Amino acid sequence: MPKKQDTKINLGLVVVYLSIVIFGLLALYSANSAETPHGILESRFYRQLIWVIISIILGALIIFLLKPFDLFTYTPAFYALMLALTFGVAIFGFAVHGSKSWLRLAGFSLQPSEFLKFATALFFARIFSMNKDTVGSPRTTLLVFAPVLVAMGAVVLQGDMGTALVFLSFLIPAYRFRLINSYLTFYILLYGVIFFVTLRYPSSLILQLILGVIYVITMLTVERKYQKQIFLLLVIIPVIMYFANIITGIIVPIYLAIPVSLIIGSLVFLMFVFTRSNKILTYLMIFALGVGLYGVDIISPMLYSSLKPHQKERIEYFIHPKKLDNITSAEKGVGYNIVQAQLSISAGGLTGRGYLKGTHNKLKYVPAKDTDYIFCTVAEELGFMGNLILFSLFTALLIIIISISEQQQSLFSRVYGYSVAGILFFHYAINIGSTLSLLPVIGIPLPFFSYGGSATMSFTLMLATLSMLDNYRNIKIEDIF
Repeated sequence: MPKKQDTKINLGLVVVYLSIVIFGLLALYSANSAETPHGILESRFYRQLIWVIISIILGALIIFLLKPFDLFTYTPAFYALMLALTFGVAIFGFAVHGSKSWLRLAGFSLQPSEFLKFATALFFARIFSMNKDTVGSPRTTLLVFAPVLVAMGAVVLQGDMGTALVFLSFLIPAYRFRLINSYLTFYILLYGVIFFVTLRYPSSLILQLILGVIYVITMLTVERKYQKQIFLLLVIIPVIMYFANIITGIIVPIYLAIPVSLIIGSLVFLMFVFTRSNKILTYLMIFALGVGLYGVDIISPMLYSSLKPHQKERIEYFIHPKKLDNITSAEKGVGYNIVQAQLSISAGGLTGRGYLKGTHNKLKYVPAKDTDYIFCTVAEELGFMGNLILFSLFTALLIIIISISEQQQSLFSRVYGYSVAGILFFHYAINIGSTLSLLPVIGIPLPFFSYGGSATMSFTLMLATLSMLDNYRNIKIEDIF
């Protein structure tokens, strides 16, 4: 087994990490300064400080004692354990804010789904690196994304939709290392657009026509050799079937005419090119993605109806903000929460009201002031300049993570580094975007700022693991196995 060089720590990573952690502790202290806890362990600030100290100690142990070969070997077991705990919590755990995501341990609450992100990043990178010779094939794509989809499903069972959405961050390393091509990336983004469009505007003939045109154009771009056949089957057949529907009304219902005719035309075309084209798998992928478009169009209202009331309210406010303009403080709905958050942010101005002098937070106008909305504390007390410091620190952290990742010879280490960057970026963007009403309120923590020991420890261990792997940057870890 190759020996590593002397243990070195990336000074920039340590300085930025500690700066963010200290900044976060100061913000948390301010957010809770008006509270009067009965003891140290009743104070969220001191509980968070304990979690930070434990996280740093565990991080140091990883950097100085853990070897990447052991990490690579036991990653599947770590993933299986975290997955089992997450499923177990969904059944036996206790609920907080509608999500059954927590375990009680020695007076502290533990959220296994936070550590599942860490485990999934490692397992994702491991499978990716072990199948690097077939990256881009449908089989490898499904194999690499399998642990991500299973983990996301486990979190959905807990009712924690915010954390589940964070697993979409694995699209970032997948795109960077060409696990997914431009077709798949385009359709994934389109799925999200269609989901929100159908929440606002129910499925219609116009929307189905637009989806059909997008699908046909995509198929036409694959191979010019069969463009005439594609055009005939995917344009003429749907038109004939649609007008036959209008005249007879006996083939399929009008609202299903376009998707059904496109599916039939596609299947005929796929049978035609099955033994003639070396791009049959690409055609099959686009066909599946195209069918998925109509699936999202149909399923999205069903998913919406299955959401919990507070989740529906968050989406409804994002789509129809004016409907909740007259909401009162007695109702304490999401509209009221967002309005108060925005008032708190705008009150900060350029330089803020001063540290420990934020009135909106002290008087409890802002909900979840030390968790989901802790950004409001920074904005009100330190103003635009404080926000600028926060943005700069997080941006510097992401740049350092990507820089470290790009220096690794091991594909495992590079993919893992980008996975960590993606997870942190999603948390950062979604939390602040929700607070500013640029995104629906989803309810995920701001890394190293929001109160939460599980998240703080998980993020710290992710960075410590990357730092440890950096000591082996010249070794292709996956090639040893």
